[in-house]
Amino acid sequence: MSLQGSLETFALRDVLHLLSATEKTGELQVRTKRNNGCLWVKSGVLVGGSAGDSNAIVDSVFALMRSNKGTFSFIADRAPAEPSLPLEVAAVLVDVELRLGEWREIEAVVPSTYCLLHLVPEIPGEVKLSPEDWEVVSRIGSGTKVLDIMRSLSIDEFVACKRVKHLSEKGVVMVGAPTDDEPLFHEPETETNVEFLVPTEGLDSEPEADNVEDVAPISHLTPVNEPETEEVDDAETIARWDEIRRIAEADGGDLGEDLTPEEQVRAKELIEAEGAATPEGEVINRGALLKLLASAQTSA
Repeated sequence: MSLQGSLETFALRDVLHLLSATEKTGELQVRTKRNNGCLWVKSGVLVGGSAGDSNAIVDSVFALMRSNKGTFSFIADRAPAEPSLPLEVAAVLVDVELRLGEWREIEAVVPSTYCLLHLVPEIPGEVKLSPEDWEVVSRIGSGTKVLDIMRSLSIDEFVACKRVKHLSEKGVVMVGAPTDDEPLFHEPETETNVEFLVPTEGLDSEPEADNVEDVAPISHLTPVNEPETEEVDDAETIARWDEIRRIAEADGGDLGEDLTPEEQVRAKELIEAEGAATPEGEVINRGALLKLLASAQTSA
């Protein structure tokens, strides 16, 4: 199956549902404003992920689903270098959707993993810290980035930012501006019209072979780029077709009548110039010439 396009017209969750329902195997490459990454499926089950600083499946899907602008492409029969424990797409998406529900509030306090963290000089009253809180506080010291907390504690972006937000609300940690080494993000180039080559049958049908010849565009999912028909603007080609037609229809257009020797030679030259073969050594009558004409125009 060939599948590629824009996340604006076909959301990542829908792409994953499709790969799961059709039991595909391969690599899904995703490029968004903040993250580039890959997700791997085997028979429709997620077996690997890599996005940002994470190689965990749920974390990778979460990182890539935080943006609805970007591009994706699916390459069949590719596998991750180190497969993870297989996870069902539906279960992963439930977890990711729950995270996304919290993320807006977290991001309002901690907008970037490059934000610099400092401990407040004075604590406003009595503050109780859990062991998880103290893990973060003990690593902030005189100042550090959220990214450094993530790497030090081997936790993902969601968990790290959530803990920092919690400590900020307790009045223990100050969240500063991102440091100068924060990467600059650019919107990925996307196509307005996207072509999806996917099975035309319902998703409950039996999966078909990974062959583009076995699939067809689904126009109701997204606008499909209709192949552009090249207009014939070659005057010589038009003239050849007109001459062939005149030869075929000469003398009243008796289809059973053979062409004259001169017409035979000229007709073969014209037909072969259009890329169609003529029967070797056979005499062409006017009816056969019309068929050859139609064949030449169809294949041109």
